[in-house]
Amino acid sequence: MQNFDERITKYFFDLGRSNEALWRFISLRGMYVFVLTYLFILFFSSSATFIKLTPVIALALTFLITMLIRYTVRRKRPKFEGSTYRAWLNSFSFPSLHASLSFAFSVSLSVILWNVSPDMWGIVCIVFLNALAGLIALSRLAVGVHYISDIIVGLLIGIAVSAMV
Repeated sequence: MQNFDERITKYFFDLGRSNEALWRFISLRGMYVFVLTYLFILFFSSSATFIKLTPVIALALTFLITMLIRYTVRRKRPKFEGSTYRAWLNSFSFPSLHASLSFAFSVSLSVILWNVSPDMWGIVCIVFLNALAGLIALSRLAVGVHYISDIIVGLLIGIAVSAMV
């Protein structure tokens, strides 16, 4: 299983090398779109306050669960020749915090958007946010700092926690 995980991860890393700057940008800056969307909802939505707080609760719980698993498992990050991104990353990789938080954010914001705007505009925003969460998760493979299993477990944690909140 480990060999399969490494081969899939290496495949995505090799694909990402041709657009490394783009994948780095998505990896490092993609979450800002979620934050801006959340701030927009906070200030311009008439939804109940407790609904507006669900992303904060989902993110906090997702962060705690992800870090608890990460420091229990203590899986080292992949090391690929030619990866310049990992020079400053000495933390553990399983599960992916970027994947878990981006999916927790996208799912919780999707629920709010569906309640606020269940029309075509809301659906377009929901699709965009969830696609962005997927791109953020893929970017972690493309820059070579996570295995595919890190990403899959991270996104499952983010989705599960958001669904429960």
